[in-house]
Amino acid sequence: MISKNSILKPHARVKLRKFRLIISIALLSLMPTCKKADFIKLDTLVVTPYNSLNTTKKAAILNYLTMIGNSDSLIAGQYIGQAEPGAPYFDPDLFYGLSRKPGVLATDMGYWTDFSSFSTEYMPSIINAADSGSLITICMYMPNPFNRKYGDSFHDKKKYNYEDVYTEGTLANDRLMILLNNAGNLLQQLKDRNIIVLLRPYLEMNGGWFWWGDNKDFPTQDQFKALWLYTYDYFENQRQLDNLLWVYGPNYQGNDAMKSTTYYYPGSDYVDIVGLSYYHNDLSQIDTNQSMSALMALNKPICMSEVGPKNTGRIDKNEWDNLTYLGLNKYPVSYFIVWASWRGHYMAIRDSKNADALMNHALIISQDEVHY
Repeated sequence: MISKNSILKPHARVKLRKFRLIISIALLSLMPTCKKADFIKLDTLVVTPYNSLNTTKKAAILNYLTMIGNSDSLIAGQYIGQAEPGAPYFDPDLFYGLSRKPGVLATDMGYWTDFSSFSTEYMPSIINAADSGSLITICMYMPNPFNRKYGDSFHDKKKYNYEDVYTEGTLANDRLMILLNNAGNLLQQLKDRNIIVLLRPYLEMNGGWFWWGDNKDFPTQDQFKALWLYTYDYFENQRQLDNLLWVYGPNYQGNDAMKSTTYYYPGSDYVDIVGLSYYHNDLSQIDTNQSMSALMALNKPICMSEVGPKNTGRIDKNEWDNLTYLGLNKYPVSYFIVWASWRGHYMAIRDSKNADALMNHALIISQDEVHY
């Protein structure tokens, strides 16, 4: 049954602001010493021609995800953290340490960095998982090109002209192009190995906690769409990265301060998969404000791009029950991504109850069972 979310009362809004502040402070405590990205531009790798093999593989993956979404099965996925050296919780063993490997490996290019430096374990982890059968999904946590700060603009009370970021000749655009160039280099290396990437840019844009969906002055639908299309054009056309499947991944609309999950949808031609970020201690709120129903109506393969328990307070090892995820088969979900553990918050599959029971469950598709 679809649940209805009541309008927040004034005291509830105060609690919401306090909650966001607590989470923001917690994230700051995990960040590296440097408080601003350097925006170092790497030499652009040689653009290679379109490869028909990648086009064929992408179509097969989309058909496969659609088929899984229409079944009772679910592909299990695990997030292993960020790419750059010294990242707060980059841990490939969250994936490789399980008795059965997940069918999706998820990671980030960086932790509010310029994507110019990567851990020596990063690319081998992706390549090994892909060569063994797992799907690969990559997110881009981009630092704020307006001020070089971390991507969480909750701490930035200065106004900026959103359109500058995709307007050539502006400083913000110069910085964005550095980020896209460096990210394109990594994606090019994966293209050279015919590895398809489920790319999730500008995640949780409807939540109000990242610069691309600012908490104080949300971008208009047209402004966000222009940014998405600008990025799409650069990767798809200028860099000819034919190994990308585009994942539109809003946060579930848990309150009336957020936009709906489809508010910033850039259009069917520019999205291949739709996903949902959802953190709650059960699955009962997943369709609050029609968060899931609205995505289902887009007629795209659906995933849970992030899912897990509420990340407020402490989560001890073996406190969360992995078998909760089995309930996702009530929805047309093809795969789900469990977030990494970090200090005081143990939510990865490996660190939660019934890890082996989940990975060996008849409904769960692991790495050795992914076939497309």
